Amino acid sequence: MMKTDRTKLAAAADELMATFSRDQLSAVPTARSGRWVDPWLFSLVVLGCGIGAAVPARAQEMSRTSSSQDSQQITQALEQLRRQKLNDANVLQTSIDRLGQDQREIDSLRRTVAALQQQLREHGITPVEATNGAALSAGNTNGMAAGAVLAPAAVQDGVPSSTVAAPSATRAARMLPSDLAVSPPSQRASTIASEPAAASTEQLSASSMPVLAGAREIGSITLASRDITRPQPSSDEAAKEAAQEQCGGIGIPSRATPSRPKLPALSSQAVADSYRQSLVQPGNISAEPGIPTTDLEGLEAKLRPFIGQPLDSSLIQKITRVATQYVSAQTDNLVNVYVPPQQLQNGNLVVVFAAAKLGQIRTEGQKHISSHDLKCQIRLRPGDNVDLKTLTDDLTFLNTSPWRQVSSSFTPGAEPGDADLVLQTVDRYPLRVYGSWDNTGTSLTGLNRWRTGVNWGDAFGIVGSRLDYSFAMGNTPRELMEHTLQYTMPTSYRDTLTFTGNYSSSNAAIEDGTFNVKGKNIQASAQWTHLLGGPAAAGSQFTSGFEYKHVGNSLLFNNLAVTNAAPNLYQFYAGVQVPWTDRFGSNLLNARFTFAPGFNSDDSFNAARPGAESDYRRLNLTYDRYFNLPAGFVLHGRFNGQWANGPIISSEQLQISGAAAVRGYREDVMTADAGYVINLEAFTPPVSVPVPWLNSNGQLQGVLFYDYGQGFQRGDPQMNVSLKETGNRFTLASVGVGARFSINQNVSLKADIGWRLRGPSSLPSYVVHGSVVIAY
Repeated sequence: MMKTDRTKLAAAADELMATFSRDQLSAVPTARSGRWVDPWLFSLVVLGCGIGAAVPARAQEMSRTSSSQDSQQITQALEQLRRQKLNDANVLQTSIDRLGQDQREIDSLRRTVAALQQQLREHGITPVEATNGAALSAGNTNGMAAGAVLAPAAVQDGVPSSTVAAPSATRAARMLPSDLAVSPPSQRASTIASEPAAASTEQLSASSMPVLAGAREIGSITLASRDITRPQPSSDEAAKEAAQEQCGGIGIPSRATPSRPKLPALSSQAVADSYRQSLVQPGNISAEPGIPTTDLEGLEAKLRPFIGQPLDSSLIQKITRVATQYVSAQTDNLVNVYVPPQQLQNGNLVVVFAAAKLGQIRTEGQKHISSHDLKCQIRLRPGDNVDLKTLTDDLTFLNTSPWRQVSSSFTPGAEPGDADLVLQTVDRYPLRVYGSWDNTGTSLTGLNRWRTGVNWGDAFGIVGSRLDYSFAMGNTPRELMEHTLQYTMPTSYRDTLTFTGNYSSSNAAIEDGTFNVKGKNIQASAQWTHLLGGPAAAGSQFTSGFEYKHVGNSLLFNNLAVTNAAPNLYQFYAGVQVPWTDRFGSNLLNARFTFAPGFNSDDSFNAARPGAESDYRRLNLTYDRYFNLPAGFVLHGRFNGQWANGPIISSEQLQISGAAAVRGYREDVMTADAGYVINLEAFTPPVSVPVPWLNSNGQLQGVLFYDYGQGFQRGDPQMNVSLKETGNRFTLASVGVGARFSINQNVSLKADIGWRLRGPSSLPSYVVHGSVVIAY
């Protein structure tokens, strides 16, 4: 029957109820005609009077408001029913029953959504407010059930409370208020078992219920992943699969499909009772398969002391609270913990741990990425449990693009217990063109470094891919010229592959042009990056790859080669990156091990660096620590170290001096086979500075720093020309001040002045390190 027909039937029945209850039979025109003895009308009157126990709150509200309607409206409604030939009492009863069933399902969904939205707020995800059509409210409360039937009490805003367990960074319990009580005796006690849906909408507050303290004891507890006290409709998994987004192609992640046990369908109350009884373990805790926790034994141990205790509302609250606190620390899902209305069978109490299911995925706000592409980057699919860790990882991947920011929220789903995921996107066209200048060069090839390049996100239509090209030069392209091309693409397992090619050449005159130093370098590499899951911190990743390098350097005299070294490097590496936060700030650890098997002759390596060999091992370790200080100040500490098992050529050495190491010295003052650099920086809070000609504000931040570094040369003692020292260990140190200034994402400036604390007087007493980046 159509929804509109059911609405008309309910309205007509309610109007009859209101009319008869006010003893206004004489006001009805058909009464004066003497036709009230008609059997059809008599049946309709009986059905209308009996509807109060089955029709939910909406029908009762219509009944109350119908007091202002006159008898003419009733007559019109009845005449319309006759015209539609709905003159059969059984048809009318079926329509009323369907209307009641629909409303009971809506009430159940509203309670589930209310608990889910509150839990999401506490977990840090903002739910979208429901519209009027999905407004959260509870059904009408009436007397119900015998003393053996439990029901959660109606609480604030008319929404019965439930307790929600959720994963949290602090592993603390996050709960909604939970007030549970025992219903008073009622003449409908015998019908509760066969009318579980109706009973669930008829709840009384704790203040209006007598507590049966000592009347019953808990003989056993059954943990269920669904409400096994009543029939459960089977979900149409085939229909859900058909409605899912069809995803496939390069860069589309594999679906997250956690194994879930197949549970038997509870087609009737008798089947539900039989299944519940099969799980009971007298005097102990039993559990249905599929409880959403990673430590079921620990949960059972927490609840076992409640067996044998007298059952009352306070005990139910305590059981729910303890279960929620424990599950919240042992799950990655949204879990609603509650005690459903039920008859205690031999003292058995059922506690439900219902994992929220994903309904549909919707998108909002995107301009430069399709809704289809966004949905396909979410590995959860409709019907899956809402796994927040998987969702967080997916959002992290989408937000690796600097051109896109994606956030999430939830709204009520179409089915009870479902939550629809809404992806809100703010994006811009994924293309960036930039130019920059800095003075990180050397005295041989010139201090100036000019760069220009382009970054293309989601290249070739593949979400998460990126193509980067850059061109760099010194004072002139002849002195130094460099081309770099890099392409990054995702795989179906949320991994990335990065391919890099680089070519550079240099030609620098020394000794007033008597000699020339020429260089030609070629590099090609391939890298695989894998996001670590499990207990690893979010954002942790493992990398491995292969590098080929041709490092050619020649010293020419009158265009004749005096020395010529061109070793070829073949090396493999593996590394890990782990970011994490704590109450003091953030941390970032990077470690990489490089191994060169020696696919080359040692002579070419020895010609480039005395004592160097083609097979070597190298370990790099970098650790960054940020401390958040009062008033917006930040303290940053950085350690960057390298170990090598022997002498290595210059392209593999650690940079000890320069803008990215010990400031106050030029980049060519020191590199070393092994060593470390320590940077300590204190940043001031950002200050907004107006930029009138751009009609915008910039952010200015100051910095104080202290740098310290030591370099170790393997093999024979080496002569450092800049420091005028000979040995195997060299030390640098400096102090200084600096500033950072940025305007949106388009302009950034950086300047540091470092005063050296060690070194000969032939070195400058201070060095200014600067850079400018302009991007569009």
